[in-house]
Amino acid sequence: MFISSSLADWLPCWRENPEKALAHEFEFSFTNSGKSTIATMLSKEICNLDVMNQDLYFLEPDDPAIERDIHGIRNFEKLSALDMERMVQDVKLWIKSKTCNSDSLFILLIEGFLIFNHKELSDLIDHKYFIKITKEICFERRIKRQYIPPDPDGYFDSYVWPWTITNLMAIQDCTDIEFIDGTADLQALYKSILTRIMKIVFIHREKYF
Repeated sequence: MFISSSLADWLPCWRENPEKALAHEFEFSFTNSGKSTIATMLSKEICNLDVMNQDLYFLEPDDPAIERDIHGIRNFEKLSALDMERMVQDVKLWIKSKTCNSDSLFILLIEGFLIFNHKELSDLIDHKYFIKITKEICFERRIKRQYIPPDPDGYFDSYVWPWTITNLMAIQDCTDIEFIDGTADLQALYKSILTRIMKIVFIHREKYF
């Protein structure tokens, strides 16, 4: 375990002598960056942490809202391919349910590839991390996964990577997003992010609990 012993000893004790409930939201982004794996690891390490996955909000493949090119290839790399209204409502419901609870501190970790590009959702988030990887790493990880529907030939070069760059350029000047090098070893990346989160949690524990 990477965090210090003082924090480690405190982790299971968030419910002791609370004065108010806190609900904090963290975000991770960038396709095929390892964010889902890291989110799963964090959920096992930190108590009272829930994970929300943006991939669960994709529209059905035959939904007319999903843009298609002249060859009928669907573009799943844009916000129009996602039910963002439902996702925002789910986040708001989570916040409401947790802040009504008076006996603990809660964390919602939202992981996805287009979270920061949706202003209403992004504005709900307290702490934002964008994990950046190279095109080569992104491609290597992509081809090892099974997608439904499967990627058509050339989909990565025609859609995934170009839209990854487009979506990144739209948010790269946002000062409230911390951009993290995702080319490091996954375990090292996990430890780095865990430390960031625990520092924030510790600060709020000292302030409110």
